[in-house]
Amino acid sequence: MSWRGVKGAAEAARQGHDVVLAPAPTLYLDYLQSDLPDEPPGRSTYVTLSDLYSFKTEGPRVIGAQINAWTEHMRTPERVAHAAFPKLAAFSEIVWSAPARRNWDDFLQRLPAQFARYRSLGIAYADSAFAVKATTRPADQPGSVQVELSNQVNRGEIRYTTDGQAPQMSSPRYSGAMTLKMPVTLNAGTFMKGERLSAQRSWRFTPQSLQHRTGAELKTCSNKLPLRLEGPVPTQGEATIFSVDILDPCWIFPLADLSKVRGISAGVGQLPFNFQVGEDVRKIPLHAPQTPEGELEVRIDSCEGERIAVLPLIAASTRTGVTELTQAAVPAHTGMHDLCLFFTRRAVDPIWAIDWVQLVGP
Repeated sequence: MSWRGVKGAAEAARQGHDVVLAPAPTLYLDYLQSDLPDEPPGRSTYVTLSDLYSFKTEGPRVIGAQINAWTEHMRTPERVAHAAFPKLAAFSEIVWSAPARRNWDDFLQRLPAQFARYRSLGIAYADSAFAVKATTRPADQPGSVQVELSNQVNRGEIRYTTDGQAPQMSSPRYSGAMTLKMPVTLNAGTFMKGERLSAQRSWRFTPQSLQHRTGAELKTCSNKLPLRLEGPVPTQGEATIFSVDILDPCWIFPLADLSKVRGISAGVGQLPFNFQVGEDVRKIPLHAPQTPEGELEVRIDSCEGERIAVLPLIAASTRTGVTELTQAAVPAHTGMHDLCLFFTRRAVDPIWAIDWVQLVGP
């Protein structure tokens, strides 16, 4: 059984052994299904529905395949269902159907009926393949934002509203980049065959929101072992989900417009380091702190660049959940810059993580 890639399967077949394919990451359900910020906890490298459907299950001495659901990041049955469906439909088709009968477009056309079956059975399936993603760009008009909408499979019709109503088949159909006057709330969903295939996604665009990023929207600095991890479960409400590279807790805020930024604030939290990573634990960067509790440092253009802000962690050091760090002043800069954010600390435990970052104007 080959689970660390397919190289082992090829070698076993060459030696005359029968093979069952079960390789990570494609046949592991604990990898995320999209880069959307609302994906549940899991391994942050994402494996799409298309990635799974295109996986080849034929080969010399291959007698079958197995898909795996490791649940260390799936605390509830709903999260297991999100990870498993509709991926199990795609997996069943590529294993049980002859190669000549597999057709990605035909599979997508059959999904609306399959989703209806899931709903009738109360299965909390993932809509990640059809979920609408919004990408923003600066607009020429002051006080406006340019928005582009898309979905992962580039299929179906995206329909949207800006009047607070849920999108319907009668709502405007997205056809290209839109310039919207702020403030505005944008709701959108994907439709196919007259049926909405994705849950409504909503965005509130204001001048402040364009300078705000969640931890899931930030990029990792080195992408060594990124995870989406659930924080402490509160007595009420949902636990915070942090996106963090446990082997290099470091984030990039790409293309920040610093022309009108005079400060920065952040929401942070801490997680226990309880991971078995072997010798890699010795390679985790530790940046020397200036205070016993440590700090969140912000540097411009690179992680070795000018330090433009320091946010002390003392207020968060004895708290669970998310703590807002007091706004730190940022010296005047012009133009677009990448910002590197990392924590100073003396040990790998606990892991400090970013929930959100807000750049603040004058």
